[in-house]
Amino acid sequence: MLPPKGVSVLNGRFRLYVSQNGLEAYLKSENGDQILSSEDYQQLQEELKRLGIVHGILKFPEYSHKVMIVARGTPPIPGEDGRIEILVDLKRGPREEGKGVDLRELNSIVCVRAGQAVAEKILLSPGKPGVNVYGEPIPPPPSKEAVFKYGKGLQISEDGSLLLATTDGVLVNKAGKLEVLPVYKLDADIDWDIGNIHFYGKKLIIRGDIRPGFTIETWGDLEIHGRVENGVTLRVHGNLNVFGPVQGENTVINCKGNAYLSIIEYAKLIIGGDLIVKDYILHAQCIIGGNLKATEGVGKIVGGEYHVRESVVAQTLGSSAYVPTIIKAGYDELLQERLEEIYIELAILEEMVIRLHKILDTGFRLYKEGKLDQEKLAVLKKVKIKYEETKQYIRELEEQKAHIFQLEETSKKATVHVLKEVFPGVEIWITDDNFSVVSHFDKGVFYNRKNQILFRPSA
Repeated sequence: MLPPKGVSVLNGRFRLYVSQNGLEAYLKSENGDQILSSEDYQQLQEELKRLGIVHGILKFPEYSHKVMIVARGTPPIPGEDGRIEILVDLKRGPREEGKGVDLRELNSIVCVRAGQAVAEKILLSPGKPGVNVYGEPIPPPPSKEAVFKYGKGLQISEDGSLLLATTDGVLVNKAGKLEVLPVYKLDADIDWDIGNIHFYGKKLIIRGDIRPGFTIETWGDLEIHGRVENGVTLRVHGNLNVFGPVQGENTVINCKGNAYLSIIEYAKLIIGGDLIVKDYILHAQCIIGGNLKATEGVGKIVGGEYHVRESVVAQTLGSSAYVPTIIKAGYDELLQERLEEIYIELAILEEMVIRLHKILDTGFRLYKEGKLDQEKLAVLKKVKIKYEETKQYIRELEEQKAHIFQLEETSKKATVHVLKEVFPGVEIWITDDNFSVVSHFDKGVFYNRKNQILFRPSA
């Protein structure tokens, strides 16, 4: 290698230098001469090789800043650093769905499921070595490997390439650090700024109101500290707790678990478990898979219709204005629908059995008389198989019907318990038996005894 002070070439007329990085060899004039003849350059090329400069020798020198560049090496090509690619769309704003854009779908909170890959490590590219003017390799600058930055609710896959969610929850990115929160608090109203919410996780807590026209769906519990206004849709796969009023005939709540509500006015509710009312219900339409309880606060159920699979307990039923109020205890909406379907199916199948039986009678008579060829005999066998399958299905439906009757008998043990008073206009059903209240009752219990609704006053 050439010394930093260079070496004399071309009979002392020029001095040859090599740049510190080894990528350029250049001449400086020793006597002010800036011209190289072709013979000079041919001689110089021989001297370059003798001095070990063998790579990138130029056919013609290049003049730059009072020097002549005579050889140029090949610089290394830098590699790419590794990087982390987020696999979940965290961008906020409306999305195009179908034929248009739903301005209520703003992707304000982004949820992931347990086991879902949320980020991927893209491997670094090592780059390509260069060659200096001495023909020696120049390594590319080192690339940096990416590192996952993450907190709770995430883990790295076995091969180290993916970041996986360990729980359902909201994916958040805090200054480049990812976390999954199974319990998430949202300190805002659900309106045009937030949009509809689709939540996976243990619990979603909303410290605000739910404005008209918006939807919240949770695969977990939902807690709302504000009011639920008219036109809201709530679909809750866990338990529901609403501290403010639930209002509006266009409001629909479907909750798979228990629901704890304060005030309900005119809404439609389908509750899989118990409905516990902390104040009152007014003109609602409810289907309840467990018990209905309105024992706190005002404790009134006034107006509307309530289908309750188990029992009802309330402080007051109806009002002094004789508002029609229908209470059906021990009443399973789905079972009743299924029973109606069974009756319709049985009527159709029994008529089919009669027709198939007539065909079989005629067919076997013709068979005994020897009037059936092989093709018609094969058809007769198929009819016999259909006849047996239909009779078997009828037996299965009869068993289902009997089971529903058994459940109804058990449901007759349901009661409607009133802690204060019942007003005229209230209609009490326990399974298929009913009682219309035409005079004022004080506290007591309505119950079913031998298909008759009776009332037992409380002391």
